Amino acid sequence: MQIVIILLSSIFILFLPGFIMSLVFFKWNAIDNIERIALSFALSVAIVPLFVFYTNLMGIKITKESVLLEVAGIILVFGGILLLQIWRKKNE
Repeated sequence: MQIVIILLSSIFILFLPGFIMSLVFFKWNAIDNIERIALSFALSVAIVPLFVFYTNLMGIKITKESVLLEVAGIILVFGGILLLQIWRKKNE
C-alpha cells in the first residue's frame, strides 16, 4: 500500500502540475509527447519547490498537508487558465 501512495504522490507532485502548465503554454499538437513529458517533469521540478519555498517565507510551514494543498492550488489555477483558453477559443 505504501508503494501505491508513493507512486501516486510522485505523479501528483512531479508530473501533473507541469503537464497542466505545458497544456497552457503549448497547444496539444504543438509539441510531441516525449517533449511534453520531459517539459512536464522540468516545469514541475522548477515550479513546485519555488512555490513551497515562497509560501514558507510567508509563514506557511512545510507539511504534507500544506504541500498537497499548494500543489492542488497550482493544478487548479493552471487548469482554470486552460479551461478559460478552451472556452475563449470555442466562443470565437
